[in-house]
Amino acid sequence: MNGDQGETRQPLRQTLIFRILAVVVVLAIIVVLALFLRRRAPSGTNVNTSSTNRSPVPVNLDTRQGITREDGDQDGLTNDEEVRLGTNPTQADSDRDEISDFDEVKLYQSDPNKADSDGDGHSDGEEVRQRFSPTGPGKLFETVPPAATPS
Repeated sequence: MNGDQGETRQPLRQTLIFRILAVVVVLAIIVVLALFLRRRAPSGTNVNTSSTNRSPVPVNLDTRQGITREDGDQDGLTNDEEVRLGTNPTQADSDRDEISDFDEVKLYQSDPNKADSDGDGHSDGEEVRQRFSPTGPGKLFETVPPAATPS
């Protein structure tokens, strides 16, 4: 024996290189999982998209009846409702008056097929922006004050 003592080698798990490599691998796995989950998460829908974006037709579930209902233009009216109303199921604003078909039917009770429902020369969208009723004279959602009661 030369008096040399053999070098003792540390197990691979205890080396600095192994620890660094383990951290890098764990971080890579976390990043890959995060990217995978992000791609699978549903993204927000844009209600003003046209039908030419080639996205699938959204399907809504009517829980009262347990049936699916398609809404091709994502305006809130189903395709069946749009056919019954005579509106375009691929355009959210069939008469192009800047009010969606849904809002015209459900909110303002105006005609979704006429840009000027009351025929006063102002489009429905213009009247709503100025807080006038698109269906006749007066302001939007005008309320009549209660009658005074004698005391």
